[in-house]
Amino acid sequence: MRASGRQAVRFIEPEHLKQFLDYAEQLASRNFTKYYQYVIFKLLLATGCRIGELSALELSDIDLEAGTISISKTYSMELHIIGTTKTKAGTRIISIDKKTVLLLKQYQNRQRLMFLEVGACAPGVVFATTLREYLPRVSLQEVINCRCKALGIPRFTCHAFCHTHASLLLNAGITYKELQYRLGHSNIAMTLDTYGHLSKDKEKEAVLYYEKAMNSL
Repeated sequence: MRASGRQAVRFIEPEHLKQFLDYAEQLASRNFTKYYQYVIFKLLLATGCRIGELSALELSDIDLEAGTISISKTYSMELHIIGTTKTKAGTRIISIDKKTVLLLKQYQNRQRLMFLEVGACAPGVVFATTLREYLPRVSLQEVINCRCKALGIPRFTCHAFCHTHASLLLNAGITYKELQYRLGHSNIAMTLDTYGHLSKDKEKEAVLYYEKAMNSL
């Protein structure tokens, strides 16, 4: 399927997504690095954030009690600097589900312990490690490539998690206006241009709902 005016959007097929996440969860029990990667994959999928936005997250941006994440900045992996989001709409507060809240609580505890083991205090950056402060996109993409190869599934990019997040929400019934805000698009035309083709699938579902309703009369 192609989105009007843009290249084909790469979504992760449901069966491939399950295989990938199950495998990542299995590997997560081996060491902190693999656990760290698993948390990143889960958060990318749960939020629809861009990798630069995720990398720039600080602990103060996450409210685990309210179940929200405040996105106001992005990390440039080419320039190695923190900047504001590309547009005003990119600054937003999004809600996260209860399982993701629990995952982040567990992650923060493990991160704190990891830094204590080397005699340091955990920094304010969510995905900081003892080796680097900000998340390197290139190495993360290499991890994805290796995992996909091991599983025998099509390779996808880090940004495919964002597209898959949007697809899952649209199939669940979210409106394009709500999706526009969640993804930080500056206007709804951008959201429709990227994801409007998915409405064709929903339109087919509408016929099935109509048939079911008529049969129940």
